[in-house]
Amino acid sequence: IQMWDGNYEYVVNNIENLEIFDPLNAQIQIRKKVMQGAQTFSLLLPEIKTGEIESNQYKLNPDAECSVGEKIYQCKVVQRERPQENRITTYFLSPELGYLIVKIEDQDSKGDTLLELKSVL
Repeated sequence: IQMWDGNYEYVVNNIENLEIFDPLNAQIQIRKKVMQGAQTFSLLLPEIKTGEIESNQYKLNPDAECSVGEKIYQCKVVQRERPQENRITTYFLSPELGYLIVKIEDQDSKGDTLLELKSVL
């Protein structure tokens, strides 16, 4: 299968019988797993730069509060660690908003990235 993510193009071979997700669909799967009550789970994702399929491990951490606009939501916290890249990605999902991801924190050796929902209409 030939894939392109906007920056990298690669070919993924031998994917029959595997449940592989792109980064957007991975976020949908994270929501589904948390809604199903999973404490730990793994997802197969292509490594963006090489196309190599990698197993990504996720774990549920203690809940945390997240503010969206003026409202505070109690969120489920899911963490993915990629020790080979010295990278940690943390997802904050609000059950009150249908497990919508309201914040993503990504920490690696190149710096930190934060994506936050600013308002709910």
